[in-house]
Amino acid sequence: MVDGCKFDEGCQALIQSAGIGKLAPNILLLGYKTNWEVCEREEVKEYFNCLHQALDNYLAIVILRTKDPLDCSYILGGLEENICTSPRDIPNFPKGSSSDGFENILEVEPTDPEVSSARHSNPEEIIVTATKKGNKIVFGGKGSVTKENHEDVHGVYRGPDGSEKPRDIVLSPFQTKKETGVIDVWWLYDDGGLTLLLPYIIQTRKNWSQCRLRVFVLGNKKTEIEMEHRGMASLLSKFRIDYSDLTVIPDIRRKAEESTMSLFETLIKDFRGDPDKCDDPETMITDSELMCLKEKTNRHLRIRELLLENSRKSNLIAMTLPIPRKGQVSTPLYMAWLEILTRDMPPFLLIRGNQTSVLTFYS
Repeated sequence: MVDGCKFDEGCQALIQSAGIGKLAPNILLLGYKTNWEVCEREEVKEYFNCLHQALDNYLAIVILRTKDPLDCSYILGGLEENICTSPRDIPNFPKGSSSDGFENILEVEPTDPEVSSARHSNPEEIIVTATKKGNKIVFGGKGSVTKENHEDVHGVYRGPDGSEKPRDIVLSPFQTKKETGVIDVWWLYDDGGLTLLLPYIIQTRKNWSQCRLRVFVLGNKKTEIEMEHRGMASLLSKFRIDYSDLTVIPDIRRKAEESTMSLFETLIKDFRGDPDKCDDPETMITDSELMCLKEKTNRHLRIRELLLENSRKSNLIAMTLPIPRKGQVSTPLYMAWLEILTRDMPPFLLIRGNQTSVLTFYS
Protein backbone atom coordinates (compact mmCIF):
# COMPACT_ATOMS: atom_id res chain seq x y z
CA MET A 1 0.00 0.00 0.00
CA VAL A 2 1.23 3.48 -0.92
CA ASP A 3 -0.18 6.37 1.08
CA GLY A 4 0.54 9.99 1.84
CA CYS A 5 1.99 10.95 -1.53
CA LYS A 6 0.93 12.73 -4.71
CA PHE A 7 -0.85 10.95 -7.53
CA ASP A 8 2.17 10.72 -9.83
CA GLU A 9 4.43 9.59 -6.99
CA GLY A 10 1.98 6.87 -6.03
CA CYS A 11 1.72 5.80 -9.67
CA GLN A 12 5.50 5.58 -9.93
CA ALA A 13 5.72 3.53 -6.73
CA LEU A 14 3.08 1.07 -7.96
CA ILE A 15 4.74 0.73 -11.37
CA GLN A 16 8.07 -0.09 -9.77
CA SER A 17 6.71 -2.45 -7.11
CA ALA A 18 3.95 -4.38 -8.94
CA GLY A 19 4.81 -7.91 -9.98
CA ILE A 20 8.20 -9.55 -10.27
CA GLY A 21 10.21 -10.52 -13.33
CA LYS A 22 8.07 -11.85 -16.17
CA LEU A 23 4.99 -11.64 -13.91
CA ALA A 24 5.14 -7.85 -13.78
CA PRO A 25 2.28 -6.08 -15.63
CA ASN A 26 3.15 -4.45 -18.93
CA ILE A 27 0.15 -2.11 -19.35
CA LEU A 28 -0.88 0.94 -17.34
CA LEU A 29 -4.66 1.46 -17.52
CA LEU A 30 -5.94 4.94 -16.66
CA GLY A 31 -9.30 6.61 -16.71
CA TYR A 32 -9.55 9.81 -18.67
CA LYS A 33 -9.28 12.98 -16.58
CA THR A 34 -12.51 14.66 -17.63
CA ASN A 35 -12.13 17.67 -15.30
CA TRP A 36 -8.69 18.73 -16.52
CA GLU A 37 -9.99 22.15 -17.62
CA VAL A 38 -11.32 23.17 -14.20
CA CYS A 39 -9.29 21.23 -11.63
CA GLU A 40 -6.12 22.43 -9.94
CA ARG A 41 -3.35 22.66 -12.51
CA GLU A 42 -1.04 20.65 -10.30
CA GLU A 43 -3.45 17.71 -10.70
CA VAL A 44 -3.19 17.92 -14.48
CA LYS A 45 0.61 17.90 -14.25
CA GLU A 46 0.52 14.81 -12.03
CA TYR A 47 -1.74 13.01 -14.51
CA PHE A 48 0.57 13.99 -17.38
CA ASN A 49 3.61 12.79 -15.42
CA CYS A 50 2.03 9.35 -15.00
CA LEU A 51 2.10 8.90 -18.76
CA HIS A 52 5.81 9.74 -18.86
CA GLN A 53 6.55 7.38 -15.98
CA ALA A 54 4.81 4.53 -17.79
CA LEU A 55 6.81 5.12 -20.96
CA ASP A 56 10.05 5.51 -18.99
CA ASN A 57 9.41 2.08 -17.45
CA TYR A 58 8.61 0.52 -20.86
CA LEU A 59 4.91 0.05 -20.12
CA ALA A 60 2.12 0.33 -22.62
CA ILE A 61 -0.61 2.88 -21.86
CA VAL A 62 -4.38 2.51 -22.17
CA ILE A 63 -6.72 5.41 -21.37
CA LEU A 64 -10.45 4.70 -21.21
CA ARG A 65 -13.07 7.41 -21.63
CA THR A 66 -16.79 6.69 -21.38
CA LYS A 67 -19.77 9.00 -21.62
CA ASP A 68 -20.92 8.03 -18.12
CA PRO A 69 -18.40 7.46 -15.34
CA LEU A 70 -17.64 3.89 -14.29
CA ASP A 71 -17.96 4.94 -10.64
CA CYS A 72 -21.48 3.71 -9.88
CA SER A 73 -21.63 5.08 -6.33
CA TYR A 74 -24.07 7.77 -7.49
CA ILE A 75 -26.43 4.95 -8.55
CA LEU A 76 -25.79 2.38 -5.83
CA GLY A 77 -25.11 2.70 -2.16
CA GLY A 78 -23.68 -0.82 -2.13
CA LEU A 79 -24.59 -4.46 -2.47
CA GLU A 80 -26.22 -5.75 0.70
CA GLU A 81 -26.95 -9.30 1.61
CA ASN A 82 -30.60 -9.99 2.22
CA ILE A 83 -30.20 -10.07 6.00
CA CYS A 84 -33.19 -10.71 8.21
CA THR A 85 -33.59 -7.82 10.62
CA SER A 86 -36.62 -9.35 12.30
CA PRO A 87 -37.84 -12.92 12.82
CA ARG A 88 -40.82 -12.01 10.65
CA ASP A 89 -38.39 -11.69 7.68
CA ILE A 90 -37.00 -15.22 8.07
CA PRO A 91 -38.11 -17.80 5.48
CA ASN A 92 -40.44 -20.43 6.96
CA PHE A 93 -40.58 -18.59 10.29
CA PRO A 94 -43.26 -20.06 12.59
CA LYS A 95 -46.35 -17.91 12.48
CA GLY A 96 -47.31 -16.08 15.65
CA SER A 97 -47.77 -12.67 17.18
CA SER A 98 -44.95 -10.18 17.65
CA SER A 99 -45.24 -10.54 21.41
CA ASP A 100 -44.12 -14.22 21.46
CA GLY A 101 -40.80 -13.23 22.97
CA PHE A 102 -38.52 -14.00 20.00
CA GLU A 103 -37.31 -10.51 19.10
CA ASN A 104 -33.84 -10.64 20.65
CA ILE A 105 -33.40 -14.30 21.56
CA LEU A 106 -31.67 -16.08 18.67
CA GLU A 107 -29.75 -19.33 18.78
CA VAL A 108 -27.75 -21.05 16.05
CA GLU A 109 -27.21 -24.80 16.01
CA PRO A 110 -24.18 -25.34 13.74
CA THR A 111 -23.95 -29.00 14.72
CA ASP A 112 -27.18 -29.97 13.02
CA PRO A 113 -26.03 -33.15 11.19
CA GLU A 114 -28.35 -32.61 8.26
CA VAL A 115 -27.06 -29.10 7.63
CA SER A 116 -23.36 -29.74 8.25
CA SER A 117 -23.20 -32.82 6.03
CA ALA A 118 -25.16 -31.28 3.18
CA ARG A 119 -23.29 -27.98 3.36
CA HIS A 120 -20.16 -29.62 1.98
CA SER A 121 -21.89 -31.83 -0.54
CA ASN A 122 -24.00 -29.34 -2.47
CA PRO A 123 -24.35 -25.89 -0.94
CA GLU A 124 -26.52 -24.74 -3.85
CA GLU A 125 -29.40 -26.83 -2.46
CA ILE A 126 -29.24 -25.63 1.14
CA ILE A 127 -31.17 -22.79 2.71
CA VAL A 128 -31.31 -21.93 6.36
CA THR A 129 -34.76 -22.18 7.94
CA ALA A 130 -35.99 -21.23 11.38
CA THR A 131 -38.00 -23.29 13.82
CA LYS A 132 -39.58 -22.46 17.14
CA LYS A 133 -38.25 -24.18 20.30
CA GLY A 134 -39.75 -22.76 23.44
CA ASN A 135 -38.86 -19.08 23.64
CA LYS A 136 -36.01 -19.32 21.13
CA ILE A 137 -35.59 -19.32 17.38
CA VAL A 138 -33.25 -22.07 16.21
CA PHE A 139 -31.61 -21.80 12.81
CA GLY A 140 -30.84 -25.04 11.02
CA GLY A 141 -32.48 -27.76 9.02
CA LYS A 142 -32.31 -28.72 5.42
CA GLY A 143 -34.41 -27.27 2.64
CA SER A 144 -34.35 -27.18 -1.12
CA VAL A 145 -34.17 -23.98 -3.13
CA THR A 146 -37.40 -23.60 -5.06
CA LYS A 147 -38.62 -20.87 -7.36
CA GLU A 148 -40.70 -19.43 -4.52
CA ASN A 149 -38.07 -19.26 -1.78
CA HIS A 150 -35.04 -18.54 -3.98
CA GLU A 151 -35.97 -14.84 -3.95
CA ASP A 152 -35.17 -14.76 -0.22
CA VAL A 153 -31.47 -15.56 -0.56
CA HIS A 154 -30.13 -13.19 -3.23
CA GLY A 155 -28.31 -9.89 -2.71
CA VAL A 156 -30.15 -6.59 -2.92
CA TYR A 157 -28.93 -3.49 -4.79
CA ARG A 158 -29.78 -0.28 -2.96
CA GLY A 159 -29.31 3.32 -3.98
CA PRO A 160 -27.55 5.98 -1.90
CA ASP A 161 -30.93 6.87 -0.38
CA GLY A 162 -31.60 3.25 0.62
CA SER A 163 -34.19 2.55 -2.07
CA GLU A 164 -34.06 -0.89 -3.65
CA LYS A 165 -32.79 -1.06 -7.23
CA PRO A 166 -33.67 -3.75 -9.82
CA ARG A 167 -31.24 -6.66 -10.04
CA ASP A 168 -30.83 -6.23 -13.81
CA ILE A 169 -29.66 -2.61 -13.49
CA VAL A 170 -26.95 -1.76 -16.05
CA LEU A 171 -23.97 -0.14 -14.35
CA SER A 172 -21.70 0.18 -17.39
CA PRO A 173 -21.91 -0.29 -21.17
CA PHE A 174 -19.55 -3.27 -20.89
CA GLN A 175 -21.98 -5.42 -18.88
CA THR A 176 -24.61 -6.06 -21.54
CA LYS A 177 -24.28 -8.31 -24.56
CA LYS A 178 -24.28 -6.52 -27.90
CA GLU A 179 -26.65 -8.26 -30.32
CA THR A 180 -25.08 -6.24 -33.12
CA GLY A 181 -22.62 -3.41 -33.30
CA VAL A 182 -19.28 -2.09 -34.49
CA ILE A 183 -15.81 -1.83 -32.98
CA ASP A 184 -13.69 0.74 -34.81
CA VAL A 185 -9.90 0.59 -34.72
CA TRP A 186 -7.98 3.70 -35.74
CA TRP A 187 -4.45 2.35 -36.19
CA LEU A 188 -2.58 5.62 -36.72
CA TYR A 189 0.98 4.71 -35.77
CA ASP A 190 3.00 1.52 -35.48
CA ASP A 191 3.31 0.93 -31.71
CA GLY A 192 3.93 -2.82 -31.81
CA GLY A 193 0.35 -3.73 -32.71
CA LEU A 194 -1.32 -3.32 -29.30
CA THR A 195 -3.85 -0.86 -30.75
CA LEU A 196 -5.02 -3.62 -33.08
CA LEU A 197 -4.68 -6.55 -30.69
CA LEU A 198 -6.77 -5.25 -27.77
CA PRO A 199 -9.95 -4.58 -29.81
CA TYR A 200 -9.53 -7.98 -31.47
CA ILE A 201 -9.36 -9.66 -28.04
CA ILE A 202 -12.43 -7.69 -26.89
CA GLN A 203 -14.32 -8.89 -29.96
CA THR A 204 -13.66 -12.52 -29.03
CA ARG A 205 -15.51 -12.08 -25.71
CA LYS A 206 -19.14 -13.13 -25.36
CA ASN A 207 -20.60 -9.65 -24.92
CA TRP A 208 -18.86 -8.34 -28.05
CA SER A 209 -18.74 -11.41 -30.28
CA GLN A 210 -21.54 -10.16 -32.55
CA CYS A 211 -19.78 -6.85 -33.27
CA ARG A 212 -17.99 -6.20 -36.53
CA LEU A 213 -14.36 -5.02 -36.49
CA ARG A 214 -13.55 -2.09 -38.77
CA VAL A 215 -9.98 -0.87 -39.28
CA PHE A 216 -8.97 2.66 -40.29
CA VAL A 217 -5.39 3.51 -41.28
CA LEU A 218 -3.75 6.66 -42.63
CA GLY A 219 -2.57 6.78 -46.22
CA ASN A 220 0.72 8.39 -47.23
CA LYS A 221 0.00 9.37 -50.83
CA LYS A 222 -3.40 10.06 -52.31
CA THR A 223 -2.37 8.52 -55.62
CA GLU A 224 -1.39 5.21 -54.02
CA ILE A 225 -4.47 4.55 -51.86
CA GLU A 226 -5.43 1.34 -53.68
CA MET A 227 -1.91 -0.07 -53.39
CA GLU A 228 -1.76 0.80 -49.67
CA HIS A 229 -5.19 -0.81 -49.17
CA ARG A 230 -4.00 -4.09 -50.71
CA GLY A 231 -0.79 -4.01 -48.68
CA MET A 232 -2.61 -3.42 -45.39
CA ALA A 233 -5.20 -6.12 -46.17
CA SER A 234 -2.37 -8.58 -46.79
CA LEU A 235 -0.69 -7.57 -43.52
CA LEU A 236 -3.89 -8.03 -41.49
CA SER A 237 -4.37 -11.43 -43.11
CA LYS A 238 -0.88 -12.49 -42.04
CA PHE A 239 -1.66 -11.28 -38.51
CA ARG A 240 -4.88 -13.38 -38.66
CA ILE A 241 -7.04 -10.40 -37.72
CA ASP A 242 -10.61 -11.08 -38.82
CA TYR A 243 -12.00 -7.67 -39.85
CA SER A 244 -15.15 -6.69 -41.74
CA ASP A 245 -13.97 -3.46 -43.34
CA LEU A 246 -10.69 -1.68 -44.05
CA THR A 247 -10.49 2.05 -44.84
CA VAL A 248 -7.40 4.03 -45.85
CA ILE A 249 -7.72 7.75 -45.00
CA PRO A 250 -6.12 9.83 -47.79
CA ASP A 251 -6.58 13.49 -46.80
CA ILE A 252 -5.37 13.74 -43.21
CA ARG A 253 -3.28 16.88 -43.93
CA ARG A 254 -6.23 18.91 -45.16
CA LYS A 255 -7.02 22.00 -43.09
CA ALA A 256 -9.63 21.47 -40.38
CA GLU A 257 -13.02 23.15 -40.49
CA GLU A 258 -13.57 26.48 -38.75
CA SER A 259 -16.03 24.95 -36.27
CA THR A 260 -13.42 22.42 -35.17
CA MET A 261 -10.79 25.14 -34.85
CA SER A 262 -13.20 27.22 -32.79
CA LEU A 263 -13.83 24.32 -30.39
CA PHE A 264 -10.10 23.82 -29.95
CA GLU A 265 -9.53 27.52 -29.25
CA THR A 266 -12.24 27.37 -26.59
CA LEU A 267 -10.47 24.46 -24.88
CA ILE A 268 -7.11 26.22 -24.60
CA LYS A 269 -8.13 29.85 -24.04
CA ASP A 270 -7.73 29.66 -20.24
CA PHE A 271 -4.20 28.27 -20.64
CA ARG A 272 -2.87 30.91 -23.03
CA GLY A 273 -0.50 33.54 -21.73
CA ASP A 274 3.04 34.52 -20.96
CA PRO A 275 4.77 31.82 -18.88
CA ASP A 276 7.11 34.42 -17.36
CA LYS A 277 4.11 36.04 -15.67
CA CYS A 278 2.72 32.75 -14.35
CA ASP A 279 3.56 30.88 -11.14
CA ASP A 280 3.59 27.56 -13.03
CA PRO A 281 5.00 28.05 -16.57
CA GLU A 282 4.55 24.36 -17.42
CA THR A 283 0.78 24.79 -17.45
CA MET A 284 0.77 27.61 -20.00
CA ILE A 285 0.54 27.39 -23.80
CA THR A 286 2.71 29.88 -25.62
CA ASP A 287 2.26 31.29 -29.12
CA SER A 288 5.60 29.80 -30.17
CA GLU A 289 4.51 26.33 -29.05
CA LEU A 290 1.27 26.57 -31.01
CA MET A 291 3.16 27.68 -34.09
CA CYS A 292 5.73 24.91 -33.74
CA LEU A 293 3.06 22.21 -33.29
CA LYS A 294 0.56 23.69 -35.74
CA GLU A 295 0.75 20.73 -38.12
CA LYS A 296 0.25 18.15 -35.35
CA THR A 297 -2.65 20.11 -33.91
CA ASN A 298 -4.35 20.29 -37.31
CA ARG A 299 -3.80 16.54 -37.69
CA HIS A 300 -5.73 15.83 -34.48
CA LEU A 301 -8.50 18.21 -35.50
CA ARG A 302 -8.88 16.43 -38.83
CA ILE A 303 -8.98 13.07 -37.07
CA ARG A 304 -11.85 14.35 -34.93
CA GLU A 305 -13.76 15.30 -38.06
CA LEU A 306 -13.16 11.86 -39.53
CA LEU A 307 -14.27 10.24 -36.27
CA LEU A 308 -17.52 12.17 -36.34
CA GLU A 309 -18.02 11.15 -39.96
CA ASN A 310 -17.27 7.44 -39.57
CA SER A 311 -17.42 6.31 -35.93
CA ARG A 312 -19.93 8.42 -34.05
CA LYS A 313 -22.43 5.54 -33.81
CA SER A 314 -19.91 2.80 -33.05
CA ASN A 315 -20.09 0.75 -29.85
CA LEU A 316 -16.38 1.13 -29.10
CA ILE A 317 -13.50 3.11 -30.58
CA ALA A 318 -9.84 2.17 -30.15
CA MET A 319 -7.19 4.61 -31.33
CA THR A 320 -3.45 4.97 -31.08
CA LEU A 321 -2.57 7.42 -28.30
CA PRO A 322 -0.47 10.41 -29.39
CA ILE A 323 2.84 10.13 -27.62
CA PRO A 324 3.42 12.82 -24.94
CA ARG A 325 6.92 13.96 -25.80
CA LYS A 326 8.55 15.45 -22.73
CA GLY A 327 9.87 18.96 -23.29
CA GLN A 328 8.16 19.32 -26.68
CA VAL A 329 4.47 19.60 -25.78
CA SER A 330 3.00 21.28 -22.70
CA THR A 331 0.54 19.57 -20.39
CA PRO A 332 -2.58 21.60 -21.32
CA LEU A 333 -1.93 21.37 -25.07
CA TYR A 334 -1.58 17.60 -24.88
CA MET A 335 -4.78 17.29 -22.83
CA ALA A 336 -6.55 19.51 -25.37
CA TRP A 337 -5.47 17.08 -28.11
CA LEU A 338 -6.98 14.17 -26.18
CA GLU A 339 -10.13 16.16 -25.47
CA ILE A 340 -10.67 17.10 -29.10
CA LEU A 341 -10.30 13.45 -30.10
CA THR A 342 -12.63 11.93 -27.52
CA ARG A 343 -15.29 14.52 -26.65
CA ASP A 344 -18.91 13.41 -27.36
CA MET A 345 -17.74 10.05 -28.66
CA PRO A 346 -18.77 6.45 -27.85
CA PRO A 347 -16.65 4.54 -25.29
CA PHE A 348 -13.11 5.38 -26.31
CA LEU A 349 -9.81 3.51 -25.77
CA LEU A 350 -6.59 5.42 -26.37
CA ILE A 351 -3.80 2.84 -26.66
CA ARG A 352 -0.06 3.19 -26.94
CA GLY A 353 2.16 0.11 -27.05
CA ASN A 354 5.71 0.02 -25.74
CA GLN A 355 7.11 -0.67 -29.24
CA THR A 356 7.29 -4.40 -28.47
CA SER A 357 5.62 -6.46 -31.19
CA VAL A 358 2.55 -8.25 -29.83
CA LEU A 359 1.24 -9.65 -33.12
CA THR A 360 2.36 -13.01 -34.45
CA PHE A 361 3.34 -12.83 -38.11
CA TYR A 362 2.01 -15.79 -40.08
CA SER A 363 3.80 -16.48 -43.35
